[in-house]
Amino acid sequence: MSILERARSDSVAGAAKAFQVSKQSIYLWRKRYDVLSPAQVRLLKEHDREHARLVKLLADRKAEIDLLSALLSKANRKQ
Repeated sequence: MSILERARSDSVAGAAKAFQVSKQSIYLWRKRYDVLSPAQVRLLKEHDREHARLVKLLADRKAEIDLLSALLSKANRKQ
């Protein structure tokens, strides 16, 4: 949000240089986030963190299932 505020008050090129991001990124962020209030941005970030946590949890469970499947198939081959 601070980058967008800087781009609004200064210029997109100046904000891009100051924050070392591309102008295209600022335009994309402006398109996505400029219509949101600060409370909505906080909520969106919270949802993004929760989504990342759930994706990691799902990946961990999939790895456990794959490991257990491999152990089960190995045990079945020995019998």
